[in-house]
Amino acid sequence: MYIADTAGSALDSPFMYSTEGLINTDEEIKEIAEQGFMEAVVDLKQSNKEWAALYGGSTKELLASVIDAEAPTSGPPLPQKNPLEPQVELKEELPRAATLYTHALKTTQRILQDFKNTGELDVKAGSIVVKGIVSSVLRNANALQAISKLRSQDDYTFSHCVNVSMLTSMFCRHLGHSDDSVFDAGMGGFFHDLGKAQMPAKLLTAARRLTSEEFATMRGHPRIGYDYLIKVSDLPETVRLAALEHHERIDGTGYPDAKHGEDISMLGKIVSIVDVYDALSSRRVYKDAILPHRVLGLLYGMRAHDLDAELTEQFIRCMSIYPAGSIVKLSTGEIATVTQISHTTPLQPKVLIVRDAHTVPITPYELDLVAAKDISIAACLEHGAFGVYPERVLKIATTP
Repeated sequence: MYIADTAGSALDSPFMYSTEGLINTDEEIKEIAEQGFMEAVVDLKQSNKEWAALYGGSTKELLASVIDAEAPTSGPPLPQKNPLEPQVELKEELPRAATLYTHALKTTQRILQDFKNTGELDVKAGSIVVKGIVSSVLRNANALQAISKLRSQDDYTFSHCVNVSMLTSMFCRHLGHSDDSVFDAGMGGFFHDLGKAQMPAKLLTAARRLTSEEFATMRGHPRIGYDYLIKVSDLPETVRLAALEHHERIDGTGYPDAKHGEDISMLGKIVSIVDVYDALSSRRVYKDAILPHRVLGLLYGMRAHDLDAELTEQFIRCMSIYPAGSIVKLSTGEIATVTQISHTTPLQPKVLIVRDAHTVPITPYELDLVAAKDISIAACLEHGAFGVYPERVLKIATTP
């Protein structure tokens, strides 16, 4: 089996083994267990054929089966109509989303730096950022999702807050939440890591396993964030709980309170899923990003033990197999970027073709893979593959 590098999961669980590489023997597994590790995330795509066959085949097939499965019978009923159906065209929303995202990053950086230096939190400025994020998500979630790829590895702390807010808002809308509830969810996502602003910078960027003392320090950040948010009047408790509970795990192995299952709030469960997704799919100073569809496969493997099973499967349905902004290679050999996901036909999103079959740049043109029945996605590619950056090509293609 091939162990995936979960890139910082020691902050989620001290018992997660995340040294990337192939494990071939029972002796190796025993040695890892003797070091105190209790779990690991297995990458089926890179594992040997026996493991892949045993645990469900390819990531694409696994995700397709999850998306095609019937909706869960427990919990609130899901809306019949897709709540994330775009209200405006991508070309209309993209310029606004680009401006919004750039402004959101700058504002978030100022908010967190001021909080670190003075202990004062500008909640009003944060709420203005979240209102903009939610409005863009409700108009056309594909735009902001694609634009979010433009962040650099150096501004992770700030972009993570913005992205978790965006994805939490998007997910809650997918679940059928009201506008007010979606805004509260966005606020919870935005402030979920507030406590990290008070953590030593050297621990946040450490490209190594933290010592027990350092890990104990890091484990304090959810409580720090929660305790400060308690002081903020007119802030829903659900927002505060997102900060407190986003590292709790369904099986009780999380922190700071080792809560189990139903003791964790709904938004706490949601933000924990989104937090892991964005962390794994982000490029950091010390590690490359994992492709979004592979991250969704990893999340599926974490359901029930670490993450709420039904919510995790719903999140996979929300994101679809190829999220907006994904770079893909078509069966024709052409290179494209996904512009609009399809919840009814997840293997056939709308794409913008930007390279021909010889990877030569061409005038971009859009193709709906539902209509092009003889063309399919052959592979998902790394961000920047063949010089393709979704945030750039989409901007060029949608400029009048």
